[in-house]
Amino acid sequence: MQYIYGTDTVQQGFNKVNENFLNVPSETTAEILQQAQEYTDSVIANPSLIINDSFKIWQRGTSFSQANFTEQYTADRWTVSCSDSSTTVTVTQVNNGMQITGSTASTISLKYYMEQADLNKILGENCTLSYSINGTITTTPLLVPSGAVETAALINISIPISTTTTVVNWVKLELGNIATQYVPRQAGEELLLCQRYYRTFPKFFGTHTTFAYSGINNQFSIILTPAMRVTPTANFVNCRLSTTSSASAIQNVTFNTTASTPDMLYINAVTANTTPDAVFVINAENGLTLDAEIY
Repeated sequence: MQYIYGTDTVQQGFNKVNENFLNVPSETTAEILQQAQEYTDSVIANPSLIINDSFKIWQRGTSFSQANFTEQYTADRWTVSCSDSSTTVTVTQVNNGMQITGSTASTISLKYYMEQADLNKILGENCTLSYSINGTITTTPLLVPSGAVETAALINISIPISTTTTVVNWVKLELGNIATQYVPRQAGEELLLCQRYYRTFPKFFGTHTTFAYSGINNQFSIILTPAMRVTPTANFVNCRLSTTSSASAIQNVTFNTTASTPDMLYINAVTANTTPDAVFVINAENGLTLDAEIY
């Protein structure tokens, strides 16, 4: 820096905390700069690497209870298990997360499986795992193994439970050695991310096409957006298709596993009508579920 008149230089008046922040006065001590660095690192949030980290989405149901709780998905993307056969575990959706209680004191395992394509991006990386239980935050380092695979749980949290309420508020995994502020996603964005792995349709869901007649096997498709992780397995009970002429004219509704893909669902049905008919609504007794989760 130079004076307007003359060529004498003066000491630079500002230093940067780091490249992401504004200048600070040069007389600021190294200790104050370090404190500023630590503060900004803690309040500016890294993105979370996991889905449904605040347990907003529960497509499979909002309450699960059994003795000797075998590992199963509860809230989307999260499994719970308990090997204590003397304890009945109940897992319930609540406003501030996942509530877990036991008929006696015990321990459950809360696990998260990451899809291989996402896992490959962080193989061998140092990450930080943080989680809040009953409002108390725990932070621990997590080194992602270089040979990690999606069928082995990336996150496995052991949580003591009892007859009193235990609520897991949120879980966050982020790159680096510093735990930054937890910022949840919007519920709509979270649901879209979850639907890559599991998806539900209501009891009545629609399509519109013209079916052939006289016992011919017809096939129609449903576009899946977003696409699912793999070709899903489908589950529906007592499925019928309501047509313009009869609610039960089409029988033998089946899921075509050969033709279906992660982004297209194909369903077959046979009509007993003697003339072509337009199909408007599929009526599945318990709705339709599509499962492309990691097991």
